[in-house]
Amino acid sequence: MQPTQEVAATLRLAVNVINERGRTVGVFERAVTGPVCMVGAIRVAAHGDACTDDDVSEAAIEAVSARIDSPIVYRDPIERIAEWHDRPERTDDEVVAQLRRIADELDPCAAWQVAA
Repeated sequence: MQPTQEVAATLRLAVNVINERGRTVGVFERAVTGPVCMVGAIRVAAHGDACTDDDVSEAAIEAVSARIDSPIVYRDPIERIAEWHDRPERTDDEVVAQLRRIADELDPCAAWQVAA
């Protein structure tokens, strides 16, 4: 699997994590197997732990950070994602849609195969 495909697959799994566990704001994870934020979901999808990173979760977090609309301009991808994700008006559907959109950008062939 190519690196972008692995990141895309991780983002698609993160959607499943949010759908199964629920979404929270302000923390990576409310409780073990409890609701997670976007970063926590990516980490769980990558390697099972919402509070730590590995190479895949770091790459996925970087990919999301580069593709969201955040006023934070310094290069802290987690802060950029948190600013976008934790806005009071942000919905679960928007978070899931954003993860899917970015996954599709990174690996459009997989999206087509799933849709077919």
